Formats: sequence, C-alpha cells, structure tokens
Amino acid sequence: MTTKAVVFVEKGRAEVQSVPVPKLRDEYMRVSVKAVGLNPTDWKHIDMPMADAGARIGCDYCGVVEEVGSKVTKKFGKGDRVAGFAHGGDLTQHENGAFAQQIVVKGDAQMKLPDNVSDTDAATLGVSVVTVGQGLYRTLGLPLPTEPAHNEDYVLIHGGSTATGIYGIQFARLSGYKVVATASPHNFGYLKELGAEQVFDYKSLTVGEDIRKYTDNKLKLGWDCTGSGSKIIASALSRDGGKYAAIIPPNEDEIKSVNPNVDGPHTTLGYAVLGESFSKFGKDFPAQPEEYEFVKKFTSIAQQLLVDGKLKAPRVILNRGGTGLESALKGLDELRGNKLGRFGDILATTPYMDARYSYVDTLLHCFGNSGDPFDVLQTALDHIFDMLLKDRSDSSAVGNIIPNINYDHGDISIPYIDIEKAGMFESLDVAWLDEHSMELRPVVVVALTKVRILLYLQAMRNSDMPPAAFFLPRFETSSVTSL
Repeated sequence: MTTKAVVFVEKGRAEVQSVPVPKLRDEYMRVSVKAVGLNPTDWKHIDMPMADAGARIGCDYCGVVEEVGSKVTKKFGKGDRVAGFAHGGDLTQHENGAFAQQIVVKGDAQMKLPDNVSDTDAATLGVSVVTVGQGLYRTLGLPLPTEPAHNEDYVLIHGGSTATGIYGIQFARLSGYKVVATASPHNFGYLKELGAEQVFDYKSLTVGEDIRKYTDNKLKLGWDCTGSGSKIIASALSRDGGKYAAIIPPNEDEIKSVNPNVDGPHTTLGYAVLGESFSKFGKDFPAQPEEYEFVKKFTSIAQQLLVDGKLKAPRVILNRGGTGLESALKGLDELRGNKLGRFGDILATTPYMDARYSYVDTLLHCFGNSGDPFDVLQTALDHIFDMLLKDRSDSSAVGNIIPNINYDHGDISIPYIDIEKAGMFESLDVAWLDEHSMELRPVVVVALTKVRILLYLQAMRNSDMPPAAFFLPRFETSSVTSL
C-alpha cells in the first residue's frame, strides 16, 4: 500500500511523492491526516538542509487514529481525533513526517481532541505545546497549570504573537504568573485578551528598559520565541539576574554585555521530547527518556485544558495556497519568504523586485540603527497598512494618529486598495514643512513609508494573489492546510 507524502529530494526542494504507508511501531499510532500546520522548521529542513533524500517533512497535524501500537499506554482507539508533534525530516527514520495522507506518530506524546476543537485549530497544537512545555516548564521552572503559583511573579514572553507565544501566554497565566509580552501594536489587544497583563512594542528602542521599569526590576524569567530577543530580554531582566530560555539560539555575547547576571541563554530543541536519539546540524543527540516522560504528562494536561475550553488556538490562515499536500508546499514557500526581512510577506515576482525590497529594507534598518525614531516610522507603516484594508475615512486611519502625514488627497471614499487610484499620495503639509524645514527625519519617515506602500501595490499588480493577502499580519496567525 502507498500514501502521498511531502518528501525531501535535495537541498531547497521537496515534492509530493507516492511512498509506502509507514509501518506501525510498538510505541506509535497510525493516523489518517485531516489537516497540517506549517512551521519555519519545515522549510529549514528543506533549505539548510536538515533532512536527507527520502525523509518525509512536517511536524504539526490533526487526524484520525487508524491503528494503535501495542506499547502505547494512553487510551487511544480507532476513530479518535488526535493532534500532536511528529519528527519531520528525521534522518534516522524517514517515515516520521506529518505532511502525508497516512503517518505514524509517537503515541503517548499525542493529544485526543474534544469536539470543541476544530481540525484546523488542532493542527496548530503539536509544535507549540511541546515547545511551551520545554521552555516555560522544563527550563524556566514554572509550576504546571494543575498546581498554579500564587506569588504573582512576572514572566516575559518575547514574540508573544507567534503561535508558540500565543500558547505560552495562556499556559503561563494558567500557571499563576503575570505575563508581559512583546509584539507589534496591532496585536496588543489580542494578546491581552489571551491573558497578557501588559504588552510592549518590540520595535521600540527602549522596550527592554520599559519592561524592567514596569516590573520594578523584579523580572526573573524571560522566554524568547523568536531567537532575536537578546538585547530586549537581557535589558528587561532584573539587574540582580534572571533566567533566559529560547527556542532558537540568541546572541549570547549581546546578552552578557547588556546584563552579565543573566543565567543563559538556555536553548531547547523540540525533537528531544520523543525520547529517541536523533541527528541534527551534523551532531548526534542521545535519547532523553526523561523528556518523553515529561511530554506524556504535559500533553495530557494540555488535552484537559482543551476539554475545559481554557486554550485558544492562534488565528489561522486556512488553505491560503489551496487544499492538499501540493498546497502545503506552496504554503512553505510563503513561510520561506519571511526570512527575507520586513518584505518577506510579499510574494516577489522577479529578481528585480527582490532587489528593490532588499534595498528599501536596508534603508529601514539603517534608519532604525542610526539613532533616529525608528519606532515612529514603524508605527506609521503599521497604521497605513491597517488603513489600506479600510475606507480611507475610517477614524483609525493614520492621519488621525500622525497628522503630519497628509494622505487624504481627493475622494476619501476611494480605498487605496484600488490600484488605479494608488497614486494619490500627498506631500507633507506646506505650512508644517516651512516651520520644520531643517528637521529632515519626518521627511524621511514619509518618503520611506510611501516607497514601501508603492512596492506593495506594485507586487499586488504583478501577482495572482488576492490583494488582502499582502496585508495579513506577520506573526498573529498560523498557516494550516487541509488535506
């Protein structure tokens, strides 16, 4: 018997192939997949590469149990809806990937799903839940949600609107901690709804110091969900010391230079949770059975939280490339684009456009690193992109936030999304410019803002994607494909 699966072929390329249905092993279950969740680790296994020829890709899934191995101890049965973590791109066992019609998964690391959780929401659980378990509980030592603390200590989650951060906020709050998080301003309200006490703009030049002041220099725990929080977390942690955990190795030298009393960084690797030896990055990792024992317990806790309705999935981009395994590959192409910088969510159409995005991205970086108010620039961009999806007369449009940017030239009932009307950009108010003629920084803000908008509009014109697809937030969603 055969099944369709996404299989690694060579560096930078994977394809859908017909492969043998994976054999059932004693500690595993065979599952028919209904939906898969896409993660950066999936395309990294293809591009770096971390897989070899024949390895099946993918870590997040939701499906229905077909057969249960003899040594699975949890009470799973044929027909149960389940979700969890699979070791995609496994060098030692090629059959382990999740992007397939039929898969095998380590049984006791999976979660049985209640009826109140959809297949697509469930496909976001696996990687995030085991990563939260490793980072917040195994590394930082938070008490489990079944035994919450009552001391109201703080924990910082950097990258709060990533899928892992979204689940982390909820788990930490259920464990009795006060959560502070970092994210883009348009995600502040969303993360507070999930349980964050306060959210800070990760682009602010003073964000670390602002968090330390907010927590009265008492923050002892920081969790980095992006790998880019070295300076922020080190600055935010107490000057007396604190513990730093990360899911991607951050800049250790920067951490120590900012706050030499930081314990860490301690970086976790999700593949250890299955209690089996594996190879990554040219290194062999021994089996860690204690990690598997923990994840068995932790996924059972998560399963009950789902039953009780205490965990909410991230907002999902569903079937953005269509349905089926071929569409999962298209979704990975979009995720792959995010490595290109702030313009990563644009589907580039030509090398020339790629070069233009890179050029403007460099301008933005230089502007931010030169001591100028980069947060003002980014705030303007965030508000303008929100505005592009709305009527230009909307009260939340950028003109009401930053009056110096005059954009309402012409009929404000015409949305900017109309390509034919996209040239309606007005310069700074003449009277204001006369008064501030020597202050060039606001002029640069407006110029770069308009350049970036025009690049978006040009990319839209050259693409088959629907216009709204270009303005989806970068970190507040998870990409899921149904099979």
